[in-house]
Amino acid sequence: MADRYAELLDDVASKVASMARCLPAISDTDAGDFGRRVADMLAEDWGGSSIYIPKNLASRFRNRDARLYLEYNGNNISELARKYGITQQRVYAIIKAERARRTRRQPPLPGLSDSLF
Repeated sequence: MADRYAELLDDVASKVASMARCLPAISDTDAGDFGRRVADMLAEDWGGSSIYIPKNLASRFRNRDARLYLEYNGNNISELARKYGITQQRVYAIIKAERARRTRRQPPLPGLSDSLF
């Protein structure tokens, strides 16, 4: 069991180091050290705890839906469905929801009439 947790921390350190290497001023050695420090911090702060890490699907779907809406040109429902791996019905639903979300008006301030604008 302890090896499994060490494997998790090694994986975290490796992924963080890999991300850090993308920064121009970070050497491979510094990136590796940084990854290990992040893994050590996680072990120190949450070691021994049973934690749940969400997949952040809602945010991913919001981003996907926004991109899909921007790519929609009125004639490319089938293309968008194939590109995003969803049904044509789902593309229509996303476009409808995004359109509604983007056109939602802020309610008027109390005491101000709509005729002023």
